[in-house]
Amino acid sequence: MPVLEGARGDRRAPMGIGLYRRPKDGAIFAIVSPKAGPRDGYLWQYRLEDDGTGRVKAAFVRRFGAFSGVGRDRGDRGRR
Repeated sequence: MPVLEGARGDRRAPMGIGLYRRPKDGAIFAIVSPKAGPRDGYLWQYRLEDDGTGRVKAAFVRRFGAFSGVGRDRGDRGRR
């Protein structure tokens, strides 16, 4: 399923993903981070749902989060 649509270059390439299940209604969300991104709106949230045929579809919800610009490959291991 397409993610990070409209982004270009490394901002279009997914780097990581996390899943979240909302307790109140059981809705499942995927949070996708790109290889590179803007400082604000770094994470992309999608709601995962059945498309009616037993397959999963992803509906874009929002962008959120701030990117520090520091990654684990830049020497900050153990400081989070």
